[in-house]
Order: sequence, then C-alpha cells, then structure tokens
Amino acid sequence: MENLWVIYWLFLAFALVFGVIHTIKIKKCTGIMQIVLSIILPIWALVFSLKRNWIDGNESEIEFLLSKIIEGSIEAIIIVILFIVLFGVTIYNLLNYIRNK
Repeated sequence: MENLWVIYWLFLAFALVFGVIHTIKIKKCTGIMQIVLSIILPIWALVFSLKRNWIDGNESEIEFLLSKIIEGSIEAIIIVILFIVLFGVTIYNLLNYIRNK
C-alpha cells in the first residue's frame, strides 16, 4: 500500500512541475489546466476521504472511494474522472513537449 502512495505523490509532483515547464516553454492552456488539476484534485480527494469512518472501519482511502463509486456518489465519480483527465493531459503535454523539442 505504501508503494501506491509513493507512485501517487510522485505522479502529482511530476504533473505539477511538468505543467509549469510546459506552460512556460510552450504556453498552452493544457499546461495551466494540468497545474490547476494537480493542485486542487489532491486537496479535494483528501477532504472527501475525511468523510470515511475513522473509528469503526479499517477501510483505506481507496476502498472508501471505490465503495462510494459503487454506491453512486457523484463526488467520488467526479474525483476519479478528474484523475483520469489529469493523467491524460499529462501524457498529452509530455508527447507534445517531446514532439516540439
């Protein structure tokens, strides 16, 4: 489970730093979108995970998110969709940066 957190935070740090670099060098709005998503999305996911039962349950944040998706929580679905969008925008900007280099 700790490896997943390392990958998560490394991806967010890479997305933020690369978004800044992409915005400065290429000046595309996707870089700004990547910066905004990489800042706001982890904060929103943290606030959402604070809603889980800390006293009784042993479920992790990911299990809580998946259970809320199964229950049909709009907020959980939006968080997952935005993480997918952030991943897609990061890959798009990376390929765009390599192509323009």
